Amino acid sequence: MENVRLYSAMYSPLSGTPFEIPKKVRRLVCCDFDDTYLPFSDAEKPYSGIIGLEDFLDQYNDRLSVAIGWISGSSIEALLRKSNNHVRRLPHFIASSLGSEFYWVTVDGLVPSYEWSARIAESGFHLEELRRAVKEIKAAGVNLSPQHPDYQGQMIETYFYIASPAMEQEIKTMEEVCRSHRIKFVMSGCNPAAGDPAGYFDVQFMPIPCGKAEAAEFAAAVFGLGREDVWAFGDSLNDMQMLSFAGHPYLVANADPNAIASFGNVVGGRYCHGIREKLAELL
Repeated sequence: MENVRLYSAMYSPLSGTPFEIPKKVRRLVCCDFDDTYLPFSDAEKPYSGIIGLEDFLDQYNDRLSVAIGWISGSSIEALLRKSNNHVRRLPHFIASSLGSEFYWVTVDGLVPSYEWSARIAESGFHLEELRRAVKEIKAAGVNLSPQHPDYQGQMIETYFYIASPAMEQEIKTMEEVCRSHRIKFVMSGCNPAAGDPAGYFDVQFMPIPCGKAEAAEFAAAVFGLGREDVWAFGDSLNDMQMLSFAGHPYLVANADPNAIASFGNVVGGRYCHGIREKLAELL
């Protein structure tokens, strides 16, 4: 694991304290945040099961031997704001803005991963190039509308796209433009339960080495684990790549019906109840 003490902490103090690291990490748990770990709806938040999961992980820390992280489409600022007053115990790492930023969580605050940042730099990524690519795509007539600032990031831009008769050609245009600018293009169906408009698609532009699956793979490698040692939990179509990487992938019971139809493998409980339920089987 990176020696995080060499780097300056950010976003300190935090509203919660990180889980203790087990003496030996033998498993990695990767959770989407919005509507997986914490309900998006305020009315549902009291039924999240977060306290039960936190107590469970504290009680069986060494027996479970897990490192846990959030891998989310939300920005780091949004995640910290959303978790405030709802989360007492923070994960060991946070991969925010769809895995384009990676932070270790310490008692002193968040520490950006030097190794993750180096990967992005080595890919030749430049934010100006991303913006040129988006401008070229819009100039080609593709209708993209910016998403809320909560889903933007330092190295990612996110948009809504609605299907049109020219959808097949427009997707091809986005792929070709991004390829020429060496930018990653990700597209998935929106999840209305998490606040997205019905019938739209999420479109993200980001550095090539980034993404939810890539963040999970990176975290596993840091702890010397393989994909067979990874448990992943999600609720929507933008979790599919992360779930496909994990050896033990699950949708929580409240998942988007489209994700369930596409992937299946649903746990019995909603939100953190489902995560705890599946991890309890390890005991």
